[in-house]
Amino acid sequence: MKGITILVFAYNEEKKISKTLKVIYSSIVKTKIAFEIIVINDGSKDETKKKVETLKKKLKKIKLINFNNNAGITRSLKFGIKNSKFDKLAW
Repeated sequence: MKGITILVFAYNEEKKISKTLKVIYSSIVKTKIAFEIIVINDGSKDETKKKVETLKKKLKKIKLINFNNNAGITRSLKFGIKNSKFDKLAW
C-alpha cells in the first residue's frame, strides 16, 4: 500500500516519547501522505508504554508494539518491518 510507516524505537523514554510522537505526527500529517507511526517499546521499565497508550487514543495513526524484555534494535526493527502496512519505511 502506498504511504509511509515511521518506526520509533523506545527504551525508557517516558520523559520524551509524547513530545517526540507529537512532533513526528504534526509534521507528517501536513504532507497529506498516508502514514502510520509504529512505536516499538523494547522492554522499558518506566512509563513509556503507558504514555504511548494514552497518546494513541488521541492520535489514531499511532500503533504500539510492546516487548516485556529488552532485546535490542535488531528485534525491534524486524517486528516493526513485519507489522508495517506501507511500502516505504523510515526510522
